[in-house]
Amino acid sequence: MRLLFVALTSMSTGEVGVGLDIANQVADIGIDSHFIVEPAGVPAVSADGYPHTVVDESMGESIPDVMRDAVREFAPDVIVLSDYFSYCAEMEFHLRLEPWFIEDLGIPILPIDIYEWERTDFRAELFSGSVLHISRHILDLPVQLRPVPSAHPDTAEIGNGVPYRSCRQGDRVTEATRREVRASLGLRSDRERMLLIPVSQWQHPLAEILGSPQQRLTEKLPELIVSHLRRLPEETHFVILGPPLHGFQNLPADRSHLLPPCPPDRFSQLIGSTDTMLSLHLPSQTLARTIFADVPGVAMRNTMTVAPGDLDAARLDGLAPTVRTWLTELDGPVEPFDSWPWRFTSIATPLLTDNPLTDTILRPEVLDETSFVGQLTAALYDDDTRERLAAARAAYTDIVGKIPTVDAVLPEIVQRLGLPT
Repeated sequence: MRLLFVALTSMSTGEVGVGLDIANQVADIGIDSHFIVEPAGVPAVSADGYPHTVVDESMGESIPDVMRDAVREFAPDVIVLSDYFSYCAEMEFHLRLEPWFIEDLGIPILPIDIYEWERTDFRAELFSGSVLHISRHILDLPVQLRPVPSAHPDTAEIGNGVPYRSCRQGDRVTEATRREVRASLGLRSDRERMLLIPVSQWQHPLAEILGSPQQRLTEKLPELIVSHLRRLPEETHFVILGPPLHGFQNLPADRSHLLPPCPPDRFSQLIGSTDTMLSLHLPSQTLARTIFADVPGVAMRNTMTVAPGDLDAARLDGLAPTVRTWLTELDGPVEPFDSWPWRFTSIATPLLTDNPLTDTILRPEVLDETSFVGQLTAALYDDDTRERLAAARAAYTDIVGKIPTVDAVLPEIVQRLGLPT
């Protein structure tokens, strides 16, 4: 059997990693895989040794022809969309192509459904007040693969979804590797703590998508995060992995490490060696990896709506002076969000509600300075908090361990796609 993974993403690699996880799981049972990626995905597929075809924006309307050639040469039995959202969004909003030409290739389509689209309204909300309307075509396809994490473990009864165990065991490191990685970043004593903050290119505000007031909000939020981070204990080292956001240069210089994107094996070592990881959005593929690396995870969020001129409202009395000052410098409202610099509330809310994944992490409010600093400090330094989170991670990995792997659900997938068994 042959799988062709279409993993199109111009500014991140998490979705490529989801496809690689499946390809690696089924390689042992003799299934060959080929990837179609944009340049951002090449290092990941190359590191795992998979053949791949590269497409990029400069190819324009010839991209479908390049993909047809790949199909003709590789002769796949199934085309896997890794993942459904990335495929639709990249095709429609970045490459400016109609996504469903792919069905004309005559190969069964299998989408990876990270966000449980069946539960959503297919609206990806942005801070600009605008909305990306995502194709509902996934509902017409005979089957979807849902990775756990981040999907609910019990999604088998929702639509055409088949949950499978996403294997993320590769980020644990030996004590010797941990010491080596930390020493390379200047951590010398047991008192010092390492906070890893991954940043992807897509988290840099896009002026062509965001309106002026919300562009300012997305540009300025890192300044507020940095203000919070500077209040952490002086033994904290900040490891910013990826293109640094505006304001991160104001972290303490002697304890800040601004690292460019690195090879997958080095990224894995950083995850396994850190004391805590801070994610700026949920769901996060990297945050899911920390669960299996047995590392505490923290994901910021905001559940408050603050309009201009609203700072005198009674419910805002508890805001710290720094937060209030920051709010006065904005041109527009602050709206609830789980994923920054996008909002994605109508996607994230159903995905995270009653999801045991959330038991494994802390989720401080970014406008609540005391809570934000307090929860991050606890995740880094407090033994009771770290032990509680470790127990929650262990309970969650037990749940995930009962979910079948991809090779176990493959017969059902093949049947639903109408392929010969």
